[in-house]
Amino acid sequence: MYERGLMVNLSPFLSLRNPYTGRLWTETLNAQFLEKFKVGGDSTFVPLDFIEIAFYYNADLFARLGLSPPGVWEEMLRHAERIRQAGIIPFAVPGNADSYWAGTVGWIARFFSDAYLRHLVHR
Repeated sequence: MYERGLMVNLSPFLSLRNPYTGRLWTETLNAQFLEKFKVGGDSTFVPLDFIEIAFYYNADLFARLGLSPPGVWEEMLRHAERIRQAGIIPFAVPGNADSYWAGTVGWIARFFSDAYLRHLVHR
């Protein structure tokens, strides 16, 4: 989105004083978060928190089905469909109904909902 001109470079503003603390914004925000989400050295947004999710895959299964590790989400979905067609559940998350409603597993449902439905977001 930044490359398409749909976001503003926030870097110049981050060197200004935070009116609430009197310190520079770069001193009051998490430096790792700012660095992680830069695009071409520019700060395009200020994350206050983030979650990194790792996917593990069964290398033997991928080899048997002729699949390579996916590089993008759409490729992962195509692989998941191929795995499902082979009679194997493509994604598994430990838990039960109680853990889902307690919120300890529910985040995965939101993650997949966001990922599966992102094409419906108007650009």
